[in-house]
Amino acid sequence: MRNGQRCAAAAGGVGGRFLRVLSADDTEADIASLGGGKARGLYALGAAGARVPEWLVLGADVFAEFAAGAGLGDLIGELAHARDVDTALELAGRIRADIASAGAVIESIGLRELLRAAHVRLGEGALAVRSSVAGVDSDANSYAGLFDSYSNVGPGEVFDRVRDCWISGFSERAVRYAFARNLAPVTAIAVLLQRFVAARASGVLFTWNPVAPAAGEVVVNAVHGLGDGLAAGAVDADTVVVDRAGTVLTRVIGGKEVEYVPADKAGIEVVEVVPPRRSEVVLGDEDIALLAGRGRALADALGGPRDIEWALDADGLWFLQARPITTLGDSPDRPGHVGRPGPSGYRPGRIEHTRALPRRGEEMTAAALRGAGEPVAPGEPRIWAAATKSERIPGPMSPLVFTMTADVYSRVYRGYAQSLGVPEKQLRDMESWTPYLLGIFHGRGYLNLLHWYRTVGIAPGSSSARLALAAELGVGEPLPDDLAKTLHPFAFENGWQRAWSRARTAIVYLRRLLAVDTMTREFCLEFARLYDRYDTMEYVHGEHAYAEFRRLDRDLVLHWGPTLVLDAIVLTFTGALLLLTKAFLPGAPESLVNPPAGPGFDPDAYLDAHLGGVRRSLYDRVRARTARCAAHREQLRYCRTRAFGMVEKMIRVMGRDLAARGLIGEAADIFSLTVDELRNCYDRVPMPGLADRITARKVDRTVAADLVAPARFTTIGPGLTDAELRERGWVPLAEAPPAVPGDVLAGSPAAAGVVEGIAVLVDEPRDVAGGILVADRVDPRWVAALPTAAALVSERGGPLVPAATVARELGVPAVFQVPGCRRKLRTGMRIRVDGTAGTVTVLSGGGHGDGAG
Repeated sequence: MRNGQRCAAAAGGVGGRFLRVLSADDTEADIASLGGGKARGLYALGAAGARVPEWLVLGADVFAEFAAGAGLGDLIGELAHARDVDTALELAGRIRADIASAGAVIESIGLRELLRAAHVRLGEGALAVRSSVAGVDSDANSYAGLFDSYSNVGPGEVFDRVRDCWISGFSERAVRYAFARNLAPVTAIAVLLQRFVAARASGVLFTWNPVAPAAGEVVVNAVHGLGDGLAAGAVDADTVVVDRAGTVLTRVIGGKEVEYVPADKAGIEVVEVVPPRRSEVVLGDEDIALLAGRGRALADALGGPRDIEWALDADGLWFLQARPITTLGDSPDRPGHVGRPGPSGYRPGRIEHTRALPRRGEEMTAAALRGAGEPVAPGEPRIWAAATKSERIPGPMSPLVFTMTADVYSRVYRGYAQSLGVPEKQLRDMESWTPYLLGIFHGRGYLNLLHWYRTVGIAPGSSSARLALAAELGVGEPLPDDLAKTLHPFAFENGWQRAWSRARTAIVYLRRLLAVDTMTREFCLEFARLYDRYDTMEYVHGEHAYAEFRRLDRDLVLHWGPTLVLDAIVLTFTGALLLLTKAFLPGAPESLVNPPAGPGFDPDAYLDAHLGGVRRSLYDRVRARTARCAAHREQLRYCRTRAFGMVEKMIRVMGRDLAARGLIGEAADIFSLTVDELRNCYDRVPMPGLADRITARKVDRTVAADLVAPARFTTIGPGLTDAELRERGWVPLAEAPPAVPGDVLAGSPAAAGVVEGIAVLVDEPRDVAGGILVADRVDPRWVAALPTAAALVSERGGPLVPAATVARELGVPAVFQVPGCRRKLRTGMRIRVDGTAGTVTVLSGGGHGDGAG
């Protein structure tokens, strides 16, 4: 009797049939027909001699038995033959609901007994429970991230996780993927049970570099702990490229600020990695060579390049999954798999429109977008500040990025207030200012500072939060306290209503404060569940990309809003720390609260010398809590940055589609549209004159690129002419006096080292051919340009932004937050960059009259 049959006695099925689980001892034909893609991949790995953790699989026949008992046969049959995505989505939703409520059927077919027997057979320890679906991990269709998987599942959770995997087979993302790829929706679902590996290191191995297929290189990603963080995009992994001979060609050490580890009872948790360990390589050269060699051997045995998941624990190296690399096309030497077009009748499912930005007047369709479109009374001031520490509000902003970002921030802050229990009337009050948190002048984004000060009043603790807001945003001087106190997010009819509402908000806020660790963990897990599916966006057609763009836009706002409480908590604790510093250590340097990167000031040594006793204990508690919450906030920001990267992928797909349809001249022109104009291209009839508006906006951006952008300025009233902007510091770069030899510009040290070279001023990431890259700011897109630069100088940003992290990893000296560097430096000047001291010294003034390249 085979092992798969030996488990059959544990459970009876409908009509006298018996359920069973399959294993590596069953026939390849049974695994192929019933086990799904992951089981088939594990079977092949084992047959090829790989070390694979013990596994069993509940085949598609088990799900079919359940479906028959639950009366789902007709619905599933209709889904299999659905001719349009809307019908399929409606049927899939009904099936999900029926699976979730069919507990009695699960009991009647004996599934619990079957799972108990399987768990005993796997050693009764923690399990990984993973969906395994026919067609998944195939040569043509990866279904990457579409179905649910769970790590470190305890005995009492296996039953629920199996049901969750079944439900995920009918998820909206899976149905949409199937229609986009001209496939039938999934109707046969197996579930893999595998011994959980509590890894100290994990990652992914590509046995053929998908970026440079002809080179025959192996690429390894590695992180500390479990691979869930890598899959979620929440951990910055080490990336190592190995040649055919096993020699390491390149190694980029990821930041690895957090690590996913098994929780004490079940599930996983995210913990902070101590700074020295972040810069350590996860795998040494010997481990890399061993992994690359085994990966190549497995790929040869399996018949082609593979994407392999691996884990390393105390017992050695394990292989957890292997699937074909679907992006290599028909030949491993030819990149660029583009996927099949969707069926001719495909149209995306209906997605409810989000609330659009309020109308911003004629300027929105004029050559230059200007201001925030806010109705401002004559004589009413607005203070505009460039944000040096927010990568999502870059200096140069296209019309699409600006209008989309402003729209998202408006809805996110409303969702944040709603999550804290702010009443509906006060939420409506917020709509008078949340749409105008950002403004744009000459193509550069600014914070509408008065309104940002209103945001801190949404949650309790606004008094201390105001103290830290300016430093948090990186806008230089804070607003005067007497002005800041007048900036309320909403109004109440009377004192009683205000007291009742604020008390309720305070209770919710306190609960969130106490549960901040759980909130962060759940957001990261939910992020993984929601956004893994967007990895295939490069290969879909434009209408599908637009449908997913709208869905991601909605989901991002839905899940992002409540997490803004963490920003409020960090501001409150930082403000409290500033107050304690002022009370206990009136002579302390500012760097005690905000230590700079690199060698020099040691906060702990300073505290040891100047503070002790009960006051030191209190100070340390507040300081530790601030640091912990700040680390959680960085996790969430990293997730959100990944989501914005996914949005950019979708936009580029839509750009190619609109260009092919003749609506825009070239794919990049999509960034010259506003978000409403983009929506009109897919939802309605495109507005007339689109091409002329795009041309005018591109000309305006070209002209604006040669203007000096002031870090901060004030406007009065609604109108604003070019002459008035000039008075506020917007002057041509050629008219701004340049620095002269001997001038020293001071900033924040971001990456150690000293380099002399030629300055190259740029507005967009590009190859600077060994020059010193000088930019207004650098967001994650600029990482690609860093290997071409001898050093990096940025007017904005800070030592903790990803570009600074990568600069340190690559050994590129960097100085950030150098005020006026783009106004004072010129392309062609010879300068010295000291990334340790945080200085830029002008050596010779042989610069060109032009500015950015």
